[in-house]
Order: sequence, then C-alpha cells, then structure tokens
Amino acid sequence: MNKKFTIKALAPVLAATMLFSACSTGGANAPALMSGNSPFNSSIQLTSTLSDVEFWSTYATEKVLQDNHTLYTNIKKEAAISVAAVRGEEEAAQIIMTSGDKPVSGYNVTVSNLNDGKGNEFNKNNVKVYHQRYIKVSSANEHYITPGYYPDCLVPFEKVKAVNENNFAANSNQGLYVSFVIPENQPAGVYSGNITINISGENKNIPVSLKVVDAAIGEETHTQSIFLNEWYFYRGELDETEEMYDAYNQMLFNYRLGCNDVTLTTKDVEYYAQKVCEYAANPKCPAYNIPYFPLNCQGKGIYLNGKELKGHYAYNPTLLEKYFTVIAYEGFEKNVDPFKKAVIYGYDEPSLNFAGRYEEAYTIQCIKEWSYIVRQCKNNVIDELNKDARVNTHPLFEEVINSLDKIPHVITESSYYSKLGEDLEEEDIVYAPVFSRLGTDVAREQYRLSEDNALWWYGCSAPNAPYPTYHIDDTLLSARLASWMQFDYNIQGILYWSTNYYMDTVNGKGVLQEDFYSGAANRCSNVDGEGFLMYPGAKYGVYGPLPSVRLEQIRDGLEEYEMLYEMAKIYSEVSQETGLVCDQSSIMQYVYETMYSGAAVNCSNENFARQRDVLLNLFELASSPARVCVMSVSEVGGKYLFKVYSESENLKQGGQDILLKESCGDGYVYTINSELGAQNELDLSVAVGSGESQNTYGVQMDFGKGAIAYDAEYLYENDMIVKRRTDIEVCAPTDATSVNPNANIGDKYLQIKMSEAKETAQDFLIVGDVIKAIGKNDRKLVIRLYNNSSNTVKTTLYVKYQYDGKQQGYDAYASDISLTPGENTFVINGLDSMLWQRLVRINEIRFAFGAKGDAARDYIYFMDMSVFS
Repeated sequence: MNKKFTIKALAPVLAATMLFSACSTGGANAPALMSGNSPFNSSIQLTSTLSDVEFWSTYATEKVLQDNHTLYTNIKKEAAISVAAVRGEEEAAQIIMTSGDKPVSGYNVTVSNLNDGKGNEFNKNNVKVYHQRYIKVSSANEHYITPGYYPDCLVPFEKVKAVNENNFAANSNQGLYVSFVIPENQPAGVYSGNITINISGENKNIPVSLKVVDAAIGEETHTQSIFLNEWYFYRGELDETEEMYDAYNQMLFNYRLGCNDVTLTTKDVEYYAQKVCEYAANPKCPAYNIPYFPLNCQGKGIYLNGKELKGHYAYNPTLLEKYFTVIAYEGFEKNVDPFKKAVIYGYDEPSLNFAGRYEEAYTIQCIKEWSYIVRQCKNNVIDELNKDARVNTHPLFEEVINSLDKIPHVITESSYYSKLGEDLEEEDIVYAPVFSRLGTDVAREQYRLSEDNALWWYGCSAPNAPYPTYHIDDTLLSARLASWMQFDYNIQGILYWSTNYYMDTVNGKGVLQEDFYSGAANRCSNVDGEGFLMYPGAKYGVYGPLPSVRLEQIRDGLEEYEMLYEMAKIYSEVSQETGLVCDQSSIMQYVYETMYSGAAVNCSNENFARQRDVLLNLFELASSPARVCVMSVSEVGGKYLFKVYSESENLKQGGQDILLKESCGDGYVYTINSELGAQNELDLSVAVGSGESQNTYGVQMDFGKGAIAYDAEYLYENDMIVKRRTDIEVCAPTDATSVNPNANIGDKYLQIKMSEAKETAQDFLIVGDVIKAIGKNDRKLVIRLYNNSSNTVKTTLYVKYQYDGKQQGYDAYASDISLTPGENTFVINGLDSMLWQRLVRINEIRFAFGAKGDAARDYIYFMDMSVFS
C-alpha cells in the first residue's frame, strides 16, 4: 500500500528523558499555545464570559476547522443535539463553541440523564463527550481545499480537564464530539435532557433529543477487515509490551475492525494460538491474520507435496503448516473455531514493485506459487486432522475443518489479475484492489475470481477524492460510505496498512514525532492523515490509543452495514415464508444513488443525514411487528409503482388507506402508484398495538421534484452530440422501432457510426447549454444508449469539469462499462452533492470506445437523456 518503510525490530523502551519530547504539545518552532491545541497567540490575559461565546451545532460528519470561523455560516444549526440510533449502535453529534476576541479558559461540561416521559431513562454514563484536538494541514488536496487546523484526535473531556487543556484561544472554534452508546436493552422512544457547558461560572444548557429506534444490531460485524496496528505504537506510548499491543487490538474490535497479527511477535506459535482462540471467542472481533513467514527458496531444493518451490519471496510451508496445526488443536481444546475469522494477508502490492523487480511474468509466477503453498498446507493439515482420533469426533470438527479450508488468502492490488488463469479459482486467492478500481460491475466480476472467491478492497495514500479515503483533508463521509458501498457491491472485506504510524518522515527516513496531536498531519506518502487513525493515550492517562473522528466514522459506516445486513435477513425471511420476491436493494438503490456513483462519493452532510434517516425508518418498519418490506420499485412513464408487503392490514400511504391490496399468507401485498414530484413519492405509515402501547412506524422518501427529458431529435437539432478527433458520423434521427422492436411508435434514435480507429480511441461528446446548466439543484443525469448487435462493447464514461473558471480536465467517471446488446442506461448520480464551490460547471460528457485498431461499429444508437431535479 505504497509503504516505503521497513518494519525493524522493536526498539528498547525510550529513555525517560524523551517523555517530554514525545508528549509535548509542540516542537521548538511551534507557535505559543494556550491549550496545547491551538495555533493562536494567547497573550491576551482577559478570558471570555459566556456571552462572548457563540454556541452552535452541526453534523457529526462535518469538519469544522479551528482557525477559520467564517466558513460555516451555511451549515450552522441551533445549539441543540438531535440524534437517532438503533439499539446496539453508537451515534454522535457536534457542538461547536466559537470564541470572540478573548480566549476561553477552563470550560466545563456535564451531562444529565435523559428521560422519555414514560418512566424510561437513558443513563448519562452512556454518553461520551470528547474534546476535539486539531492537527495542522498545510496544503489541503482532497475534498476540503482550505489549509488550517483540522479536527481529528478525540480526547475524553475529563482527561482533557485533568491536564488543564479545557481551554481554547480567541477567534477560534472548539468542537465537542458527543457520542451516544445505545444499550441492546434500551426501550425505544425519544429521550430528552441537557448537556451543560460552564464558562466563567455561567451555564449554557444545550438541549438533547435522542431517538432510540425500535430495531437492533448485534456486537458481531458481518464483514471482515485487517487494519494493521504493529507499526510504531510504542513510540507514542513508551510501552512495547504485549499488554499495550493487545490494548490497540481491542480498540480496533471496539470499532468493529479486525487486526493483523494477534501478538507483537509471531515467533511463539503456542502463545499466538492462545490469542487466536481468545479473539475468535470475542464477538466484537471480525478478523485476524495467520502469519505466512517469508522464505527464499531459489536454488535451495525446497519441495512441497512433490513440487519444487522456486520463489525468491515464498511462504514458508513448514511454519505455515505448524501454525495451522497448533491453532487447530488449541481451538479444539478451547471449544472454539479458530479459523472462522482468520485471514492470510500475503505480500503487499506485488504488481507495483515486487522484490525490486517489475517483470510481469515473475510476479505472476510468485502469486501462483503463494497460492499453491497455502492450498497444499491447508490440505496437508486437514488430512492429518482427519486421521487423528483424538479430535475427529469433536463436536466442532467439521466446522473447524471447513473454516480452515476456506481461509481467504488476500493479495492487495495486482494489475495482473486477468492474466493469472482460471487455475487460481480453487486456490483461495482473494484480491483487494484500491477503492477506485471497483466502481463497476465489470471490474468487480474480473477481480472476483469465481462465485466462491470473496472480494476485498483497501485504501492507503491512493486513491484520492472523490473515491473513499481516510485522509484528513477529505470529507468524513468518504470513510463512512465505503461500508455502504461494500454491502451494495457484495465486497467481503477491507484492508488498511497502518493505524498508528507515530513517526514522521525526514529525507525518506522515519524519525520520532515531536507532536503527535497537533503537529504536521503529513507523516508519510505526502498525504495528510495517511498511516494513522489513532493517537497515543499516554499523555492523557489513557491506557491504549485515543480515537480520531475518522475512526469514529469508519465504525459508524460499519454499523450501517449491519443495519443493511439485518434488514436483508428480514426481507429474506419474508420471501421464504410467502414465496414472494422481496429484495431490499430495489428500494435501497434510490438511497445509494444519492450518495455515490460507482466508487465515487458524491454526498453532502445534509443529504447523508436524510438518507440515513430513510435507512433507519426502513429498518424499523421491517423489524416491527407489521414486518413492512418494500418489495419492488418501478419507474413507468414518470410515475413510481411500489409493491409493499406487510403483515398489517392497515398500512397507509400519505396517511390514507391503500386501496390496492391482496392477501398473501399472513399478510398483504399493497400496490402504490405515485407521481414524480409529489411531496413524498413514498410515504408509508403503520400503527401497531392500541392505547398507550400503540406505536407508529413510517418512512418518507422524496424521489425528486421532476425530470426534463431530451430526446434524440432535440440533441441532433441542437448539435449536442459531436465527435472528438475521430471518424464518427452522427446520423439523422431514425425510426426507433426499426432498431428496437420494444420502442414506442414515433420515437427516434440517433445512429452513431464509428469507423475503424486510426490512432486514438473513438469518442463522442455530449455538449451544449443543457450540460453546462447542470448544477447543485439537479439530482442525477441519465443517458440511454442502444446496442443493436449481439456484441458486448466496452466504454468509459468521462465528465469534463471546469474548475475555478480556469482549469479544465477529464475525470474518468466509470471505466470498463459493458455496453450490452439492447438498452443500456448510464447514470451520473449525486449532482447536488458535488463540490460546486470549486466547480464552475460541467462542460461536456464523453463516451470513449475502443482503442487503436478496433473494428468499425455502426450499431450504437443514442436514445435519450434526462436531467432529474
């Protein structure tokens, strides 16, 4: 993952004299700080009173810089907290305090118990209040383009107070990140209370409203991950013990993330096996690694099951078999399946630079050899276990054998995946390309070797916005929505190379950080925040790491993954019981498309909050006694047709009885017709129970205010389709029924003839005032093409933006799209959430077909284009 540093043997514990350097709030050249946290001059001795401070709130997904309080006029909300969450979830909000010309000294925060007015209490101990610390971003490159001090490290308020850092400078923002942990047995309802902030002896009461949704997720996370923890945690903690390493792994589990190695050293197989079984029994742990051990086999006559191993960087089969064996026996003894959550995370990025060699054939040979070693080691151990009468009758025997057989062998990024051959399908290889490579169905099918092989992905210094990242200068939604995409695209795992790179890089070498908390955010790879998602807890008396806001959002996304997972289970149960086809993706696609397109994130904080509420409400409806499932959604002639199943006979649309319903088993199938542009095209509600015990569940979905369709004739008459440096002919409109037997009488298509490419790919553009007028008031652009042949053609869709009134450039919106025979629909979603403060407009849309030497094509037709507002 573009790591440029080699793991060295653990250094001895640093001398005590380094404690002040490692835990200081700034280096020799750092500005004078008031709170160990701020870049502002604090020479003013007078401190603010309550009336000098502005209190406001904003989304938990928003980043409010400390040193700029003029950017946020449009996002400021009243000083109140309103949060909705399901049982088993943790969800947060932010309170921002903005100081005037005086600094704030010694502020205090207290939280009350919350009550629902029905005798139920939400205990204040389930509310976490964090003081946000800020880190310097000198040159922002991602979603946020403003340099400054970005919120990242989260310190429990009481720990900040204990070291007298509960202060902030004049003319600055100080954020409080307030998180609510919902117990699994918390009664559903709306709870109210207060958070009180005291400044200079005066109190500011912040009203709190917490809605506990009547649905639940469990501790277990149903997607795997490997987030490496073993880098330089000891530099920040001044503690290199196994206990501290375990504390870092436990932090990952609390955030629904898996670890890499389970112990600090992999030399003691018995101890490693004990920790594997401990982690396997922990429902919060989603994954851990089985070490592979590198081995140079070249010229050494090393054989495995009759085949000579020739790789310079092979896996050590003797040690791999030993670990499989010892871990298996420990699992039988501890009565736990030790391989259920196991992963073999192999050599990193072999296609980028493997062993200092870039030869394609050599890399392919090595990957195949690794695959062979893993498969044969599994088979050998499974054979031995089958023969061992001491364990082959164990109640968990079949489960353990099956899990061992299916341990995923994860290889990051290989650009040679398509050349490895089908012989790897049974070899457990699981590819993990970077986020940006899995934006299309075609790409996901290519990287997934077979239906039985899983698919992972990962982030590091690459990619960049608009694709998901964990970078500090990117939107927090970027990290959060990766989990939504994972569920949508059936991606089983995620990987990240370092969570605790407590170092800096000078002249290509790692050196000790002078300031872990507010110093430079660019530690390696020239990317802000790359390599660390945690901060040392030692300075604040915390044993183990402190979280970042990015880590919080990764966890929140994984919790939303669990909601989707649990809701899908309910839909599946209804399908099995009724014989109906209930597919939650039918309705969820209308949620997904407002937040991302392919692997590109296009979402505002406001829109995300709206779509998250839709998810909560759909999940609650499905979980309710009424078991409401939106079976299907169809768009017909500007209208939406919904099919909805419910076990209640009183389901309503817009508060009115639904007249079209049919009995089905223990429930009913409702048919709802809705006009595009209605207040809410889908507005379901159902009351369950009676009297004081009655509960009402519902969901409202707005599918847009309308759409303008531009047919082929309009684009032809207005010269909106043009060629780009290639021999392309845009023919006059032709009768659509002569091409497509299912077309409406009177429709016209434009034939786009492409001659054989001479030098470059064959491209056609969609240009004109309609394209340039697209902006933040639009939701999506839909383009339809018809392929009048039996051939599948590959194309790439580009969007050309104009930035800041000056620069222009093409962005590949979706690559390797399959233009299949018949109708094809291309959707550019999330137009309203694009970064319009940087964009002047969209200049043109480009379709690129083929490359040099491709044959001529005369079977592609333009059907129409629609802009949805």
